[in-house]
Amino acid sequence: MSGGSAQPASGGSKSPGIAWEGLAGFFLLGLALYLADFCPAGFDANNQPAPAALHRDAAWLACVAGWLTIGLLSHRFFPSGAIGRARYFTGGVVLGLFAAMAMVAAGGLDTPGSTDFRFPMLAGLVALPFLAIGVALYKFLAEPPFMQELDRQGWFGTGTYKPQQGHRMRRATLAGLWLFIGSGVYTAWQAGVLAPANLTMPFTGYYAVSDPHDAEFITVESAGIAPMTKGDHVSRLEYSRIVGLMSSGSSGQLVKIRGDRQEIPVDGKPVVFEPGRLASHETVRKINRLISNPDEKAYFGIYREIQFKDAVPPSVRPDGRGQAMLLPSRGTQALVFTALLVWLAVRLVQVPAFADFLISTDAEMNKVSWASRTKLWQDTVVVIVGMLLMAALMMGLDQMWRGVLTATSVLQFNSGGDERNRSVEQRTW
Repeated sequence: MSGGSAQPASGGSKSPGIAWEGLAGFFLLGLALYLADFCPAGFDANNQPAPAALHRDAAWLACVAGWLTIGLLSHRFFPSGAIGRARYFTGGVVLGLFAAMAMVAAGGLDTPGSTDFRFPMLAGLVALPFLAIGVALYKFLAEPPFMQELDRQGWFGTGTYKPQQGHRMRRATLAGLWLFIGSGVYTAWQAGVLAPANLTMPFTGYYAVSDPHDAEFITVESAGIAPMTKGDHVSRLEYSRIVGLMSSGSSGQLVKIRGDRQEIPVDGKPVVFEPGRLASHETVRKINRLISNPDEKAYFGIYREIQFKDAVPPSVRPDGRGQAMLLPSRGTQALVFTALLVWLAVRLVQVPAFADFLISTDAEMNKVSWASRTKLWQDTVVVIVGMLLMAALMMGLDQMWRGVLTATSVLQFNSGGDERNRSVEQRTW
């Protein structure tokens, strides 16, 4: 097969190890799908916001086309040559599929209340088996014999196997396959099977603050946390840290001060306890123990116990997460699936085993003695005339027996034209 076969790379009989070509295909495919989600909506000719779907579809097509182009040309710079190209596509598809399943499984633990660090850790444990299976399957497929066979069959190349033979059968087979593909895509379109799909990355994205509650008083400079206001956007990580600080039951939780303003020395430094502000629960308990202890002359009877209540975390709503655009809009999907299946059909008729079968079939068809155009026309006329004469004969017999059976009252027709048979017992003799 010209341009389709590959010579084994140096050391091709050895295990591929990690087979980094497939990892490159996987990471570049993930990057392409991720970048496609960042295309802005843009504006149309009337300076009105244009449909974002069209721009995102264009970005998706451009990114995926770039990934495919790199793969088709990768045999030029991969040390393993055509085997590397096969690993690139195999790794991108296999590892990408299992990574998507792992993210879907981990996403089941990504709920609005899953701000505790234990949820991402548990999600990682859930996703780990999928990733392990994907890597094991890819390493099995990346073995040189299998990759060489895929390349020999021409699935990832553009060469033609025995290009001078079997033209008619190949074209007829392609026509049948393309008709089947077109009808299948049209049926999927009409049935609503095609639909956009985005893969959400768990534990990513931002929250919009709808009500800050007590978080408008929070300030933790060492943790980089500033007071919140309505409409602020915070990352899920920052929100998790804030809820952790204000969560009930934590030894270091923040509480909301009530009562009068007081300035009390803590560890030799004056600390202001102002109503409405937040303070560490641990500090408040320490001060209250000193104030209520008669042995502490510097506190007892001088300061009042600090009143407090549990702080209320902010109310938020999801405001976007990191996503990978798996599938674009329906129209673009139909075009992409059609192009992909048409390409697979073109490559199928170049697979040596199937191509040899078509070539042999074409050779056998050449041995058939076909009738001449005149003979074919004459035989067609004879068949058509014979069918017409047979139809006329059957119609004449039907009309004759209808008259006979009606005259002898074996058959009877009512005035409305509806017809029914009458049994012998119902006949009037």
